[in-house]
Amino acid sequence: MEIIQEEKQYNFFKPFEGQLIRGSIQNVQENYYLVNLGKGMGHWNKSEWTLSEKPRLGQNLYFLVKEVREKTEKSAPQIILTRYDDLFLTRLLELEIPEIKEGMIAIRHILRLPGLVSKVIVESKKWGIEPLGTCIGKGAERIKTLSRLVYPERIDLATWTENKKQLLFNLLSPVKALKLTIKKTGEWEIVVSQQKAPLLLQHEGKILKKISEYLEVNIHAVISEEIEKNEVLANKGQIFQEVGSYKNIEVQIVEEIEK
Repeated sequence: MEIIQEEKQYNFFKPFEGQLIRGSIQNVQENYYLVNLGKGMGHWNKSEWTLSEKPRLGQNLYFLVKEVREKTEKSAPQIILTRYDDLFLTRLLELEIPEIKEGMIAIRHILRLPGLVSKVIVESKKWGIEPLGTCIGKGAERIKTLSRLVYPERIDLATWTENKKQLLFNLLSPVKALKLTIKKTGEWEIVVSQQKAPLLLQHEGKILKKISEYLEVNIHAVISEEIEKNEVLANKGQIFQEVGSYKNIEVQIVEEIEK
């Protein structure tokens, strides 16, 4: 189909701002990929492509229509597309999980490193709806579909709770904390296994920093191959110890208190 004139293109695509649209990579410019949207041509910033191999011409992808400009200078982009905006991921979740679109499950927050990893915090708004299992889907079908659509980005789902400690453990998943120490300084120190630590500390530990900012706590991770879950702390009453169970995983919680 022919590309319609600029004014008609603006009128057609303006209502799509903030919405998902599907298009195919058609060409490459200096800073943008040209994306064929059927009735117009969108521009997608090349910096958003994180894989080492270039996208294939003709490759179909979902995009968020970030902006549609009414008038542009010659050769300047008119339809700006993105996959980095958090709203892009929200719209994909709404597309693949009807319970989110219908308001039965709410997205509380998204902690995102676009193209790398996202932590999506979900909450049930209807009795009887288990948010995590619903979003994952039968046989993990829904989360697998979402993972394919945002590849190579990894999507981790976490259930919302007002309990800040439990929310931390939910956000750490699939990394399992073996021990949490809440220090007098206010810093939280978590001990994680060496095997799973890279999932938390990769990308310069940026996702852990995002979790820290969201919980408004300075969180520091310590790697340990093995920790004794039942170790006895000889502390002369200066430390309060609690063993909690989060997602059926025993976690030792140690809280330093003032003398």
